[in-house]
Amino acid sequence: DVEARRQALSKLKTRAARGDIATLRWARTQRRGDAAVEVALAFEEISARVEHQANTGRAALASAPTLEALSALFLVLTTGITTGIVDDALVGRVAAEARRHHDAALAIDPRRGRDLLPARARLELAVNRPTEALALLRARPLDLQGHRDLAQLYFEAAYAARRFDLVPRTSNAAA
Repeated sequence: DVEARRQALSKLKTRAARGDIATLRWARTQRRGDAAVEVALAFEEISARVEHQANTGRAALASAPTLEALSALFLVLTTGITTGIVDDALVGRVAAEARRHHDAALAIDPRRGRDLLPARARLELAVNRPTEALALLRARPLDLQGHRDLAQLYFEAAYAARRFDLVPRTSNAAA
């Protein structure tokens, strides 16, 4: 049904969450003809929206390098990467830019800059750097019961680091 497909695509474009992007990627490989064109246009619309938000954030940052401007741009770039909107060829460059903005936010106000920690850890996990995510999460004591999302991020990073053998193993042998 064409109308149902258009409504579904409209919802996916509006939310543009990680699962929505994954669904669009899957649909792009499954469809041909008009449906494939509609999916491609939905992807293009989301990409253009994120690019516009990033450019707006860069302009705001250039005119006033405030914590708010740094944080907003960092979050736009990070969300673009973690949801899969940023093209794979650009992920490294965009991630480096996002890290610079996060570091600058920390330099301006370390306490408020730390509020961006979950997003930074998600960024590092998204670009396959679980040991960096672990280091960020270990930098301050974690109240695992009080911060469920941080605890989940910590466990994801620890699992990824162990799974891909990125964390040195400790030996139980006597020295």
